Amino acid sequence: MLSVDHNNLTHFKGSINTKMLSIKENSFQTLPRLSHPEKIIYLDASQNPLKTITPVLNYKKLRVLAASDGDITFIPPDIDRLEDLSMINLANNKLTHLPINILNLPKLEYLDVSSNLFSSVQIRSIKKTIKTNHPKLDFEI
Repeated sequence: MLSVDHNNLTHFKGSINTKMLSIKENSFQTLPRLSHPEKIIYLDASQNPLKTITPVLNYKKLRVLAASDGDITFIPPDIDRLEDLSMINLANNKLTHLPINILNLPKLEYLDVSSNLFSSVQIRSIKKTIKTNHPKLDFEI
């Protein structure tokens, strides 16, 4: 595991050869563009002022995505391309919409999107959709 936590980093330069990457408590506004993102299976980018997680779509083998406590407003609708994702933690961000495709992730076991900006109507709808279409999913909203 490569951990560069607590360093006030805003970006990476160079090649990173690891399967597990922790960049929490830095100053990243977007996820690093790595030379071999397809190797990453674990990414913790929590406590960064991330605006987007769209580059995560290049992390083809990703199993765990933690990006809580940031400024994320958008989850890419094609996040279901990351078929190995089993855990997603996007709590305490600025999400106002949850793409339904997130529930198409075949290995998803845990989803935390609590403390975001969903309306009470959206929360009820998300809970109902999850309970109906993905009853074994452990989730926080």
